[in-house]
Amino acid sequence: MDDEKSVQLLLQRVLSGAGHRVRVVDSGDAALDALKNEPFDLIVADKNLPGLDGLEVLRLARSQYPRLQAILVTGFPTP
Repeated sequence: MDDEKSVQLLLQRVLSGAGHRVRVVDSGDAALDALKNEPFDLIVADKNLPGLDGLEVLRLARSQYPRLQAILVTGFPTP
C-alpha cells in the first residue's frame, strides 16, 4: 500500500519476481477493503498516506488478523 505509483510498481516487480502474488492498493481504506475480501500473509505499507496512514491501517488489520505480518516503510528520514 503506497500512494506513489513508482513505489507501487517497484514493490510489485520485486515481489512478483520472487514468486509472490501481489495486490497493489493506493490507500489505507483500499487496503482494509482488500483484507475483507481475500487472505494475505503480508502487508507492505507506507507510513505516510493521506487519510488512514500506514501505521493505523496495520493496527486495524492486526486487530482482526493477528497473524498478519507487516512491513512499514517511509520515504522520510527519521531523527
